[in-house]
Amino acid sequence: MSEKTPALRRTVSVHVPTLVIAIVAGLVYAWFVWDAIADLLITFAEFEAFDVAAPWVSAIAKIVLPIVAWLLAYLVGRPRPSLEKIVLFVMGLAATAAIGFGIQSVIRAALITALRG
Repeated sequence: MSEKTPALRRTVSVHVPTLVIAIVAGLVYAWFVWDAIADLLITFAEFEAFDVAAPWVSAIAKIVLPIVAWLLAYLVGRPRPSLEKIVLFVMGLAATAAIGFGIQSVIRAALITALRG
């Protein structure tokens, strides 16, 4: 390099265990997204069959939740050791499952309430 060429180069270094942990966790989170999309299609078919207004906000929240949880776990866990990253992703999965089940319960309760009158 000559003296006129800037010596500062920014390299992106990805730690291999971090990448593996993020990809494996991403696959599990993707399953939650896929499940939320399937629930959306099935549930809203039921809402349409009974001519009831569907709670779209809840359904969209159930789809977006795993994506946001993965992103938060990744960003918070980036500077941490591998075991802590795994714990963060597992905690995100647990929160995603719990909140997702709650959202699905709210959607089902809305359908039951609408059908009762």
